[in-house]
Amino acid sequence: MENYFSFTGIVYAPISFVFSFVTYRFYQEWKKSQTTVGRDIFVVFLSLTLVCFSGAFAGTIFTHSATGIIWMLIVSSILLTFANGLLGHLFVHLKFPKISAWWGFGIIFLYGSVVTVLSIFSDIQPKFEVSGGIDWGLPNNIDYLRSIVYFMGTVPISIVYLNKYRQTNERHLKSEYLFLTMVFLFALAVVIVDFIIEPLIGAEALLSEIALLIFAIIGMVLYFILHEKVLSKAEKELRINYDKLEKAFDGTINVLVSTLNLRDPYTVAHQKSVAEISVAIAQKMKLSKHEIADIKMAARIHDIGKINVPTEILTKIEKISDLEYALIKTHSQIGFDILSNAVDFDWSVAKMVLQHHEKMDGSGYPNGITGDKLDIGSRIICVADVLEAMALDRPYRPALGIDAALAEISKNRGKLYDEKVVDVCLALFKKDDFSFEKGIKWINRR
Repeated sequence: MENYFSFTGIVYAPISFVFSFVTYRFYQEWKKSQTTVGRDIFVVFLSLTLVCFSGAFAGTIFTHSATGIIWMLIVSSILLTFANGLLGHLFVHLKFPKISAWWGFGIIFLYGSVVTVLSIFSDIQPKFEVSGGIDWGLPNNIDYLRSIVYFMGTVPISIVYLNKYRQTNERHLKSEYLFLTMVFLFALAVVIVDFIIEPLIGAEALLSEIALLIFAIIGMVLYFILHEKVLSKAEKELRINYDKLEKAFDGTINVLVSTLNLRDPYTVAHQKSVAEISVAIAQKMKLSKHEIADIKMAARIHDIGKINVPTEILTKIEKISDLEYALIKTHSQIGFDILSNAVDFDWSVAKMVLQHHEKMDGSGYPNGITGDKLDIGSRIICVADVLEAMALDRPYRPALGIDAALAEISKNRGKLYDEKVVDVCLALFKKDDFSFEKGIKWINRR
């Protein structure tokens, strides 16, 4: 084979970088949503990006080497099998949620792996065409078998997202569903041209590369013009609505705190300190602004359920009885019930209030939940609650001091309390000069 750049390389190289950018955007969306769908779409686009790069390498770096092109064929075959398997996983996850989505991945990946092995051991004769394109040189029967892998991956998921596009009324979702549908249909169109039409009519591979370039340009234009524009507008509307909702939550919380303050001023002061510690920990853990706002909200009212506990028990100086302690332990569930019955109250805040006395080993209350099922906010508030309660005065005993409190969470790190939360909390007090007195001032400096 002669040593020069092919049209294949010229087409695939710029598309590879464009796909890299889109892949990065889907990575960002996945990190925000932390959903299975978001993860699958990101990995699919990552795989497709690597496939494009393998085509670019075949048409540039390895144009002089038949062996190099064959290796790029093998790499792209493995990646495409993996990508189509993930499309199968995504299809089953969306269409048949009661079935393990790995069935969708496994069936396609198994078939694709067999075809890849057959491709490797077939008579591969890569060649340059007069037009400047690269023909992988696979036998027609192998091409047909490879095309089935694409059909299995792209057709079902295209139908799913096309139906989602037709059914939803939310503009930003419509643009996203349209984009995904076109990407999958674009991949299908290239496969039909490359693996079926070209071998049947004897056309050169350049035809599929031109189709690839055209569809990629159309898809990217749609993505930037439709999806980005509509999503930007939707995000602004969402931010306005979120700000309004946040103000409503703050108003509700202030009413709840004021009500509790009339019965038990100590608990209100305790909640304020716990909120400051929780926010400081959350900031140091680099949680999102939304997560920190929810944690602050939950910490400020985590003991709101004590409104149902008699004042004489809450302010009792003597040691409380087992019966009285059992009554106090109901405050987590009562607080959750109060918040979950409130109109439009944030579910995640109510959940943190419910879980703030749960422990990593399941020894907490009210439901004995173990660490892997606890929200990060619940784990943070739990540590902050214990720390504040031990370090400062309680109605029934004087303060034990910050050193004793830090020793407690350190001793039970990983057993009762989340390891990472404890490590951050210890660093907060020992290295970052945080204190109860500085509290809000320290937070505002961040």
